[in-house]
Amino acid sequence: MADKTIKNPLRKRILRDIRKEKGKYISIFLFLTFMISIVSGMLVTSLSMMHTYDDGIETYKLEDGHFSTNSEISVADLQKIADQTDSGTAKATIYKQYFYNFDYTFEGNSNYSIRLYENREALNTYSVFEGHAPEKDGELAIDRLFAENNNLKIGDTLTFDGKDLTICGTVAVPDYSCLFENNSDSMFSATTFTTGFVTADYFKEFSESKLTYSFAYHFSDRSLDDRASYDASTNLMNTLSKQLAPQGNYLTDFLMRQNNKAISFTREDMDGDTNSTIMMLYIMIALLAFIFALMTFSTIEAEAGAIGTLRASGYTKGEIIRHYMAAPTYVFLAAAVIGNIGGYTCFRKFMEDMYYHSYSLPVFKVVWNANAFLLTTVIPIAILLVINYLALRSMLGLSPLNFLRHDLSKRKKKHVTKLPNFKFLTRFRIRTILQNRSNYITMAIGILMANILFIFSASMLPILNDQTDNVLDHLIANYQYTLKAPVELDDSSAEKYCLTALADDDGKEVLVYGIADNSKYLTQVSMPTEKGDIIISKSFMKLNNYKVGDTIKIVEKYGDKEYSFRIAGSFNYPAAFSVFMSIDNYNDTFGKDADYFTGYFSDKALDDLDDSFIYSTMGPSDYSKLSDQMNDSMGRMMPLMKYLSLIIFVIVIYLLSKIVLEKNAESISLTKILGYNNREIGKIYIISTAIAVLVSVAISLPLSTVILKTMIVYLFRTFDIWLENVHIGTSIYVQVVIWDIVCYGLLSFLQYKKIRKIPMEEALKNRE
Repeated sequence: MADKTIKNPLRKRILRDIRKEKGKYISIFLFLTFMISIVSGMLVTSLSMMHTYDDGIETYKLEDGHFSTNSEISVADLQKIADQTDSGTAKATIYKQYFYNFDYTFEGNSNYSIRLYENREALNTYSVFEGHAPEKDGELAIDRLFAENNNLKIGDTLTFDGKDLTICGTVAVPDYSCLFENNSDSMFSATTFTTGFVTADYFKEFSESKLTYSFAYHFSDRSLDDRASYDASTNLMNTLSKQLAPQGNYLTDFLMRQNNKAISFTREDMDGDTNSTIMMLYIMIALLAFIFALMTFSTIEAEAGAIGTLRASGYTKGEIIRHYMAAPTYVFLAAAVIGNIGGYTCFRKFMEDMYYHSYSLPVFKVVWNANAFLLTTVIPIAILLVINYLALRSMLGLSPLNFLRHDLSKRKKKHVTKLPNFKFLTRFRIRTILQNRSNYITMAIGILMANILFIFSASMLPILNDQTDNVLDHLIANYQYTLKAPVELDDSSAEKYCLTALADDDGKEVLVYGIADNSKYLTQVSMPTEKGDIIISKSFMKLNNYKVGDTIKIVEKYGDKEYSFRIAGSFNYPAAFSVFMSIDNYNDTFGKDADYFTGYFSDKALDDLDDSFIYSTMGPSDYSKLSDQMNDSMGRMMPLMKYLSLIIFVIVIYLLSKIVLEKNAESISLTKILGYNNREIGKIYIISTAIAVLVSVAISLPLSTVILKTMIVYLFRTFDIWLENVHIGTSIYVQVVIWDIVCYGLLSFLQYKKIRKIPMEEALKNRE
């Protein structure tokens, strides 16, 4: 009975302690709630999206790869060749998947293109979002995301190839979850490119000149992992190449599912989002854990007399630890509950909209994920509780007498640091900073993290625009036409070139150009005359740390031939990883006729060139896809990151400056007794923290720049882009400084309010 009577007062103190320290606990609650909401929302959405995506592989019977041929070949003949492939249990079934590529004008913009298929029933089937699949001539189903981006509705009309087609439905197809028009593109374009579907009968009525003889394949063994599927696809590609050659046929394209950006990019991006989200969470948790440890030490110092009395009265260390852990535990649990509710509602919906605004995904189903709950809630809270427990246990190892005397130092007092003969207030501020250096170092880390987030969110889109401008400034020509077969033109502005796509050791696409002698478009550098010598784009050179004189090897993408070249020079061509040689050396190297060419460079549109001979056209708008799409996809996330950075900044400084004032409460009280007023005391403590904040901001800016430039270069490498220079505008640094000063200015009022509340008797309470 006596034991229960002793425990009751402690339990009654819990709510009183929370009310007394409401500022601290509200800050922690908001920090945790906001963090858990964002991270759980992102994780649940990305993991559910991945689950939906993975299920869709079988639900919509996603291809294992596809290929195109130079001429029409029956599926039966291709199936016979596929059956000869020695791939063990990986027997491939071939499906006809012809398509048309049409350019068309929409709302005055001529840069739109559609890839038209007939309705699919056996492979790569689609998910209908609105309307229905085409059922009669003139009906068209288009990609859902493209329709959203262009405000197209059911019943609207698109015109191409001289036909008016009425939109009857919006769909998502598994082989175009990310709308890459070409696999060599650095970025997808969900605004200007779409897939479309019509009935099988109506499909035959379009211009055959735009038809591509494409086929898809699907392995019967569904247990194959990516490596086995890749090997089986390689065997199929080699068999097709060898068997088609004697008939005068060849592969114009062969793309395995693993290498198909339109399929793999979405899944890889979701994986990257998941990993980066978890990393961000635990960086935040590490910061919060350190802050919480400092807060715990501050609480013990403030409560030293009460703890000494309790220990002397017979309370065990365990009982006192449980008492001081109770309030944080309740706050953590409340934040976990509210955070998960927010994560599964508001932030999940926000992230869902972001994914659907970037990718063409099937109908989404939320899947409860125990792993996400463990990562976002259980482990972070367990870490914080363990940190709190260890800090309490460490401090409570002292004797009751030490607590009663407020002697909580486990180490001998060091000699006071001798300071120069500055003014009194200056020395006082310096000493305050030195005495609270652990708090200020933690504050500096928090400010660094907040400023990294802020600068990233503010600079990412300008960097994208700079990269686009850099590409446009260094184009070989305004227009680059690739032909299906050589066609002579009388237009003097057109210059012939050769082009083929090979791959480096890492599988990255490398464009190999053959340039005309004395080119009027490529004037920055002369083509070497020695066979085997090449000029290389600086981006490709920097990516692989090549030097002039090095020998590089690049290989056929769909064959086994390997080519060796010596680097004779480089020039700035950021549009793609490329190598250049004279057109004569090109034709000699690749066994082509002396008059062979694959396309034209021109600074103006070649209206005399018949569309039926054009394989593809690259104009200025095509090179701006990266910037346009990233602006569209990331535009929603950047403001959120900016707000998150400001929240981190405010909460970190508020909590740590509060600790500094609480730790120095007795000194502040004594200073008041000596006759100093609140304004004068504020000049000491508030300005000390202000100095620490300003120094931290000043240090964080160059550090943030170094860290961010490394991060951004790595990020762009995932898009096969090498950034020559990452420029962060001066205006962004000015924004950071202004926001930091404004936020601290607002917090300084709270600090001043705290100073005013410290009574003069505080200095007398603990005097012996």
